[in-house]
Amino acid sequence: MDLEINALLKLGKDCFENKIYEDALKHFIAIIKKNVHFADVYNMMGLIYHEHGKFTKAQESFEKALKLNPNYTEAALNLAVTYNDIGKYKEAKDTYLKAKDSTKEPGEIDGFVKGKLANM
Repeated sequence: MDLEINALLKLGKDCFENKIYEDALKHFIAIIKKNVHFADVYNMMGLIYHEHGKFTKAQESFEKALKLNPNYTEAALNLAVTYNDIGKYKEAKDTYLKAKDSTKEPGEIDGFVKGKLANM
């Protein structure tokens, strides 16, 4: 991976972890403008947009994360929450069920999903 992309990714993640969301978003957008796409970058962007009430942008970001990695449970759950927040209840349920069904053991929810659901 390109050194500049690595630096932007590190800066973006550091800003995100320290809740400096505006700067994190700038770094993530710079990465995308270089035609580099990471599912976790889109997921973090979605979380930032959701936090700021920009639900359409959050939805688009989570959907892009899932397009890049269809088994990204956290992004799927974040998308389900976002769908629910904007009144897309069927999509929320379908997305949740798909995330639930993608767990390793049939009929069992993985620990991460359980924790996420408990926090909701």
